[in-house]
Parts: sequence; structure tokens; C-alpha cells
Amino acid sequence: MDMVTGRQKLASKILREDSYRNMYVHGVTEVEVKSPEEALEAFNRGQKQRSVSATILNLQSSRSHSIFNMRVVAVPLDPLGEDILSNPSSLMVGQLALVDLAGSERTNRTGNTGQRLQEASKINQSLMTLRSCIEVLRDNQASGGNKAVPYRDSRVTHLFRNYFEGEGMVKMVVCVNPRPADYDENMNVMQFAELTQEVEHLVMDLAPVYSLGPAWPPLELTQFDSEEIIERLRAFLVKRISTRKTLLDDQENKHSKFRELLSKQETEMVLLRAENKQMKAQLEGERKRVAGLEQRLVSAETANRSLNNRVAAYNDMKHVLENELDEKELALNAEQRDKLKARQKYKAKIQTEREKVATELDRKFTDREREIKQKHGKHLAKLNALKNLINEDLTSATDNDEENVENGAVRTVSDPNLTALVHPGRASRRLSSSPRRSIAVSNPRYRRSKSTDTDRWLDHRPAVGGPVPSNTLLQPVLRNRRSVTNLDVADLDTPSKYVLTTATQGDGGELETRLFKGDVIPTVEGGRQV
Repeated sequence: MDMVTGRQKLASKILREDSYRNMYVHGVTEVEVKSPEEALEAFNRGQKQRSVSATILNLQSSRSHSIFNMRVVAVPLDPLGEDILSNPSSLMVGQLALVDLAGSERTNRTGNTGQRLQEASKINQSLMTLRSCIEVLRDNQASGGNKAVPYRDSRVTHLFRNYFEGEGMVKMVVCVNPRPADYDENMNVMQFAELTQEVEHLVMDLAPVYSLGPAWPPLELTQFDSEEIIERLRAFLVKRISTRKTLLDDQENKHSKFRELLSKQETEMVLLRAENKQMKAQLEGERKRVAGLEQRLVSAETANRSLNNRVAAYNDMKHVLENELDEKELALNAEQRDKLKARQKYKAKIQTEREKVATELDRKFTDREREIKQKHGKHLAKLNALKNLINEDLTSATDNDEENVENGAVRTVSDPNLTALVHPGRASRRLSSSPRRSIAVSNPRYRRSKSTDTDRWLDHRPAVGGPVPSNTLLQPVLRNRRSVTNLDVADLDTPSKYVLTTATQGDGGELETRLFKGDVIPTVEGGRQV
């Protein structure tokens, strides 16, 4: 899209050659017309696409060359004149190309810059290529040489290559400006026109646009009654008067069109002035709005800079805190490593000490066990000796009792030997000196009085299994007690009372607590029983 005119930019086209060695522009639109009016309408549409721009010398200066091709096809009819013959060999094709070349420009006079300067450079380059082609053609025709003509240096000369080579006729119209300031440009144009007249197939028309006709015919009269000269002069005058009338009508026509165009331009100028005034007011409003936006932008930029400074300060603080955190983490990791090393060291020491203590305890336990065994052996030896003595006494006593029974005497004292009562027929048999297990018999001499209040209780509470918690059991009131979980033989040395607490859960989930109470008394052999 052109930023100045607002029109779509035209895409660049390429030139190609058909099978008949004719050059054509590839990708253009070819419109079929059936009347001169349609052809003129197509020409006007093409003129609207022509690139023009204002310069110092011209308000509508052509910025490119423009070409309008008209191809006429003649098709013969059949002998009856009713149908068109479809034989391609009978077709006749003629082409007329109207080329509007943009004029050469001098930058110091047009004041072109930027894009306009590039366009002027390309225009001058294409015109120089056309002049070079014509000069080469003239030299080849004058000297009979075969020097290559640089048609391909410009698209205009490349497109009309066949015309320059004799397959068509070229007619050039040169436009000049009669102002004294344009003398140099006019001189170059006239030299170019003189150059083209020396080339065959090129016709240069240098006649003015408005002309009354050819030059006057010869007016010399050799005879006073030369009717031929008078008739020729009369016909020339009639034609000249007719041409003058036609030119005057055309001039009047153009004057009227120019007046209409001028009036239209005045109307458009008034509208444009009003629109310009309105646009100026809008522009002033936009300028004020832009000024306000710029002020807001300055405030926003100031706030943004302040926020950026705060963010930078926070980032610096963040970096400092991160560095401190990294240092503390390193110190913490070092401390943890030291603790781990110390823990491993102390674990090794504890393991070593445990092994030493275990070894020492095993040794002491072994010594203690050996000592106890020795004491137990000595004690058993004493007991065996005591049993032997008792057995001897019992044997002698039994013999005396038998003698008393035989004599009819009655035994009134209770015999502590229970085996004699169970087996009376074996009273004469001596007891074995080997140790044998017997039923522990309590010694009534050591029973305490029930009236005393100094009983010591042994509260035996084994670990309660199952889902019933132990703290829900009934707690008996025992003033002087010692509670144990796992009962040992040494626990029965000092207490005189024993209580066993059990708790079980029935099938229905009910809790049942039982208390078993008993006395702790010494046995005959020196032990304790419940």
C-alpha cells in the first residue's frame, strides 16, 4: 500500500518471448473490446494507474513510463459473407502501442529527494538506454556493422525490440517547453530528435500541435489567366480556413472545458479549505491530547524509574540475603557433618564400651554362677548330711514305735514323717540319702498374727493382653505394697501378703476384673510359698 496515495502498489512484471519471437509482458490483463468507446474506457482505467507526483517544475510529473497496447484482429468471412473462417493462417493481427515516456529531469531543478530521487534516476537511465540503442542502430546502418544493440538494459527497449529491427514502424513525438529557463533541456531533446531521423523505420514528427496546414504553395504567376494556380490557392485557402475554424472550435471547446475544470477546482478548493480548517482544529485537539499523553507518559516513566530503582534495591537485598543464607547453609552443613562425625565417634565408643561391659558382665556372671554353684554344692552336701542324720533318727524311732505297738502302747505325739503314715508297712526302710522333691509344707511357727497391722503386700500385675487398657481396672486399697509385673523368687522374701490382679474381656465385650489374695509363708526347706 502506497503511504502517500493510499493505493495498492502494483507488482513488478517480467518480460517473456513467445514462439514467434514477439516480446510481451507476463501477468498483465488483456481486455477484449468491441468498440472505440470500450477501448477508450480501458485506456482511462489504465491512466488512473499511472504513477504521478508533484515536483517543483510540474504538479503532475510522470514517475514512470506508461504503455497502452491495442491489438486488432481481422478475420475473413466465408464466400457467402455469413460465417467467420476458423483457419488460423487466414488471421491478420495488427498492433498499435502508445508509449508515454517520462521526461528527463535534473535534480537541482526538480528538488527531488528520497523515493522521488530514485524514480528520477531510473527514468533517466531508461532514456539513456533508448538513446544508446538508437545510436548503435544508426552506426550499424551507416557502416554496415553488426554491433549488439543493448535492448535488454531497459524494459522499454526490450519490449519493442522487434519494432526497432524493422518488423514495425516507430513514430516519436517530442514535446518541448519554449521557456528560456528550459533551453538546456530543449537542446538535448532536439539533438535526440535529430539523431532519430538518421535511423530507418523511425519517423520523427516535429510539427507543432496547433498548425493551419502545410506551407503556402508557390504564388508566382507566369500568365495572368493561370487558372490552375488560382484554383490551387483557392483550395489551399478553403482548407486553411476550415482548419482554422476547426482549431478555433477546438480551442473554444477546450476553453469551456478548462473553465468547467477551473470552476470545479475552485469548488473543490473551497471544500478542501473547509476540510483543512476542520482538520487543523482536529489536529490541534490531537496535539493537545498528545501533549497530555506525553505528560502522562513522563509521569509514568518517572514512576517506572522509581519502581525500577526499588526493584533493583530489592534485588540487591535479595542477593545479599541469598549470600547470607548460602553461608549459613554451608555453616549448618559443616556443623551437621561435625555432629554426624561426633555421633559416629560416640556410637563407636558406646559400642566398644557396651562390648566391654557385656564382656565384664559375662565374666562376672560366670564367676557369680560358679560361686553360687559352689555354695549350692556345699549347701546340698550339708543338706544331704542332715537328711542322713534325720533318716537315722527316724529309723531308730520307728523301731521303738513298733516295739511300743507290739507292747500295746498308744502313740499320741504327731509324727512329722508323713511317709510313715502313708506307707506304714515300710517303716523299717531307710530313706535314701539322695535329694528328692517333696511337697512343700508350711511351718506354722512363722505365721503372723492376724491382729497386727504391719502387713506388707506384694501387688502382682502381669501385662494385660487384648484390647482392654490396664488403667480401667479396679484399684484395691493397700496401704503398704510393692507392685511388680514379672514375679521373681526374690520378690517373696519380705512381703507377707500377695494379691494377683487380672482383667479379661468376655465374648460380649464386657470387662471382668478378678483379684486373688493369699498369704506368703515360709516352707520347711527354707523357701517361700503363697
